[in-house]
Parts: sequence; C-alpha cells; structure tokens
Amino acid sequence: MKVTVIEYPEDENGEEQQRLAECTLKEIFESEECCMREIGTATDEPYGVSEIINKSLIEVWEKYTHICHKEWRRNAIAYLKANTKASESIIEAFVDTQWNKEELFADNLTEFNKAYNYK
Repeated sequence: MKVTVIEYPEDENGEEQQRLAECTLKEIFESEECCMREIGTATDEPYGVSEIINKSLIEVWEKYTHICHKEWRRNAIAYLKANTKASESIIEAFVDTQWNKEELFADNLTEFNKAYNYK
C-alpha cells in the first residue's frame, strides 16, 4: 500500500530539513515500527508508524478494517465449527444474524449454545 512519510534528513550544514517521501508499506510490526520501500528505490527501510502522515494512516486504517470485516465472519464460523456439532447452515445463520462482534468468541459460543440448546 502506498503511503507518505515525513523524513528529516540533514542537509550539508547538518541541519534537519523536512522531506515528504512516497513509500510502499510492506509490513507493520507490534513494536510500532514498519518496513517500507521508498518508491523508486530497491531497498526496504525501517520507519516508525508515527512517521506516516495522517492522511496515509487513515487510509491504512480503512484498509485494515475492511480486511478485518471480511475475516471476522470466517473466523467466527470456524470457531463455532470447532466447538459445536451444529451443521454449517445453522452456524452461518447464527453468525449472520446473532453474532455480537463486541463480545468474545467464547461469549458468542455460550449464546449459540443457549439459542440452539447445544452443550
């Protein structure tokens, strides 16, 4: 994903100058560091997440939430399949109509078992 970062390289006098760089975001780590490649170069460089400008951070967040929205359903179905003997159609119906995304998977399992008298 393309992002813009703020860099502060030193000029020939040793003074920092603000510079915007267009980069490809490759990976974000739990340490709040990320791996990026400046467009037009062949080298991956470490950056702090805080170096990404706000507009780009919003775009990254929107992409992340879009991906998570797709994944939560698949993960919820897999969790119920692994923890119940219910058919896939019953599981999918529960996930699509009654799954509470604000609750833990275990709490949703409890609600599923109550709704369908499973134990």
